[in-house]
Amino acid sequence: MMGKQEDKQHRLVYINLEEFVPKQHLLRKIGEAVDFSFRFWCKYLGRI
Repeated sequence: MMGKQEDKQHRLVYINLEEFVPKQHLLRKIGEAVDFSFRFWCKYLGRI
């Protein structure tokens, strides 16, 4: 007796977050006002 074969292939879905976050959202305003480039340096140094 053979059961239903499952699809083992993984599928990728690309999502554009710009489409999901409203233009006037508070986080967009914060992102425009604050320079978060320091975060990448901290990650490089192993602190985050």
